[in-house]
Amino acid sequence: MGLKIFQKLFAYLATLCLWSFCLIPNLAFADFENLESVSMHSGAQAIWGSVEVSVLSSDEASTVFQDLASRPEFVWDYPADECYAKAYLASYLLQRAGIKSVTLWSLAPAEGPLLRVETANDPKGCTTWVYHVAAGVVVKNPDGSLEGKVLDPALAEKPLGLWEWVALMTAHFQNSEMPIVWSSHPYTYRKEDLGQSESNKLLSEAVFREATIEKYKSLLLRDRRKVDSLQYQRAIARVRNLILAGAHPARQTPDPCPTRKTQRPFFEFVGLTGNIFQPIR
Repeated sequence: MGLKIFQKLFAYLATLCLWSFCLIPNLAFADFENLESVSMHSGAQAIWGSVEVSVLSSDEASTVFQDLASRPEFVWDYPADECYAKAYLASYLLQRAGIKSVTLWSLAPAEGPLLRVETANDPKGCTTWVYHVAAGVVVKNPDGSLEGKVLDPALAEKPLGLWEWVALMTAHFQNSEMPIVWSSHPYTYRKEDLGQSESNKLLSEAVFREATIEKYKSLLLRDRRKVDSLQYQRAIARVRNLILAGAHPARQTPDPCPTRKTQRPFFEFVGLTGNIFQPIR
């Protein structure tokens, strides 16, 4: 009995030591280090969903994506929550590299199914959302055409076209069911993060707020600790083993992530603009 208590205490202290001396210094949300070629791009810009967005080459967009995907501080391996914080901080770092982004939203339809994805990064093998959000840029194709790309390492391994991204979350929708797709300026906030006077500001006056940045960093640091805990990693290992064995937990009965819930999407963010269906120009 005493030995078990000692082992648990040792494991706890080892984990605390790991967080104190190994991981936290790497969660600093440092500026991009490998984007000199991207930040020195031509400076071309386009309008996507009423937002001015930088135009990158396909290679530049891939470089940006891979840099974001490699950062443990964003906790891409925890897709269940804080997507708004990840999008906000990603856009903030992009801006510091001289790249203007847009924030893209997919919202569950009123009184319809929730958004849903199957993922090996959730103990249930799947997760659902009322809404999901990610940063986006515009890519100039070799033929000169402009295409919007979503930067969402939580769901993909490369930049995705807008409707490719939406399709990942709506494969279970019936023909008559459509998500609500919105765009916003990248410095969109949760209303609870704004003071009364700030809530009434014109969108053109909005900026990335230091208080919001620090709050979102804290949320993701909390998630990083959760994901790296021994208990969570054991649950994830179990899911991945089931998937490898052909028994995906998300496809079992009863469904661990039911989506048929009567609900209405809630708009708790400041600065949603719409107009996402207009051609990029």
